[in-house]
Amino acid sequence: MLRQTSTSITTPYLEIFCKVFFCSIIFVLLRPVTVAGQLSTDANTDSVGTENYNNSNTILPAIGATPETGMLFGGVIMRQFKPGGAGAETRSSFLLFSAIYTAKKQLMLAFTPVFILKEEQWIMEGSYQFQFFPDSYWGIGRDTRESDELIYQYRQWDVIQSVQKRIAANMFAGPIMRWSHISDIEFRDPNNNEVNQPDVNGAEGSISAGVGIIYLWDARNSLLTPTRGHLVRLIAMSYPGFLGTSHSYSIGSIDTRKYVDLSGNGKSVAAFNMLTVLTAGSPAFTDYPSLGGGSILRGYYYGRYRDNNTLQVQAEFRQHIIWRVGFTMFASAGEAWSRFSDFSVTDPKYAAGVGLRFNLNKNDTTNLRIDYGAGKGVSGLYLTFGEAF
Repeated sequence: MLRQTSTSITTPYLEIFCKVFFCSIIFVLLRPVTVAGQLSTDANTDSVGTENYNNSNTILPAIGATPETGMLFGGVIMRQFKPGGAGAETRSSFLLFSAIYTAKKQLMLAFTPVFILKEEQWIMEGSYQFQFFPDSYWGIGRDTRESDELIYQYRQWDVIQSVQKRIAANMFAGPIMRWSHISDIEFRDPNNNEVNQPDVNGAEGSISAGVGIIYLWDARNSLLTPTRGHLVRLIAMSYPGFLGTSHSYSIGSIDTRKYVDLSGNGKSVAAFNMLTVLTAGSPAFTDYPSLGGGSILRGYYYGRYRDNNTLQVQAEFRQHIIWRVGFTMFASAGEAWSRFSDFSVTDPKYAAGVGLRFNLNKNDTTNLRIDYGAGKGVSGLYLTFGEAF
């Protein structure tokens, strides 16, 4: 989800940036505007088996909803393509532009470039965002109460870029950097009354400037809609003061995913995901690992629980029904904790739900997803782009 980029590696950033909330159910019945451009005369086979890959431009209106935004409006433009000379061994690259405005007066602008060069020798992933985002904050810890909620609004510029070199079959490694500036923070209670700033790092704004290393073992057959293979992503980043970070800390994440094609043709898929995020130091409250959102532990407001460390797991069954339509069932659990001596799985947060899928691109599967997830006294409806993981 777009706003989750406030923490660079709390969630798998590539997919999060691509999952812009758009299209209400009515747009499922509409054909998106797509302009296809044929590759050069030596057109190649794409990663999902089409004989000739066509570059395509997809333009869609943005109408949807999430617990974090309420109703939202805007537009999305995505170009899917392969660089010259790239063939079946190379998955498609894409450029995604989005502009979103919500009923909560949130503004989100994003540009997400993902370049996969010929024979996947190099992968370059980026995210460039600006957002004005009234949001909710309940404090730090797994036992915060609903009555602790504060509303805060802020402006954020956020830039993430990685460059990964292929080091073995399906394996990549390289540097990653992030720069984020959060300013103009104001806190209010749920009744819109001004309140004092909480005693927490970053309450007056923050700068996060970090560098690190990313290792990727990516044997998925698709970036946006995988049906087989696996993914292991390890990221370690440091945000030292000498780079300009206002609250120094280090953070690392381990993201593992497995996809099993039960039917042999991609129509029935079992998918599994585990995400662990660990921090050391004193991050700004906006950079703490958080539970929930549109990608994992769906149904929980993203940031409802945040702490130094998080662990989340989920499983999902995806089934094609007819034409371009399918459905999913999913379940997840997670927990946040401060110190490892406090870690416990005796009372985790859990959620489950169902969803619908509509394929927007018959030549390179790209799903519109509509998910409903519910947990302990919480629920959420998500109208988003791309699979949850």
